Amino acid sequence: MLALLMALVSSTAPGQFAQAEALRAKGQFDEAAKEYLALVTLDPKSEFAPPALANAAVCYESTQQFDAAEKLYERIVTEYPTSRLADAALFRVAVSAERSYDFDKARSKYLELASRYPSSKDRPNALFNAGRLAEALQRYDEAASAYLRFARSYAANEDAPKVQLRAALIYEKQGDRAKEREVLEEYLKKFSRADAAGLKHAKARLAVLR
Repeated sequence: MLALLMALVSSTAPGQFAQAEALRAKGQFDEAAKEYLALVTLDPKSEFAPPALANAAVCYESTQQFDAAEKLYERIVTEYPTSRLADAALFRVAVSAERSYDFDKARSKYLELASRYPSSKDRPNALFNAGRLAEALQRYDEAASAYLRFARSYAANEDAPKVQLRAALIYEKQGDRAKEREVLEEYLKKFSRADAAGLKHAKARLAVLR
């Protein structure tokens, strides 16, 4: 009897998901969100559960219910951490926290994504955003560290040279000449084809430091 019941539940999920999708396509976001969430409640182990939560969150965002959306993204990360949607959901949690001016939480979530999901397509942005927020919060060592993780992990990224120079500038402002020199020397080795202005600045600063 239990096996039959579970089979019926599993067979319901695709239809319920399709119904929610149809409502969302019509712009009936609140109704669609309710349908998505009903699916998750009925069959939380279904393969449709993580995308249902994600789509419900999108529906809430469409109606400016950002707190409700953030909670659903957090559920994906907590309840379905191995889902293919988990890293994107964690990024959305960070974005939502930043939108709510909770910069410390946002920074923390960006760093969490960078550590937990190293292959995530959102990881470069997460590292850069973590550095940017840490700098705004005057956590300069953390900012420089995040910037350097970005530049070292994504040296082929067009922004990598500028981000590495940003880390060097932080150390310059802090008066940490040893770290500034180390970062600038690394810059010259890795980004010899960087923009002329950046190279000129790096060489000039190293001449002073030496």
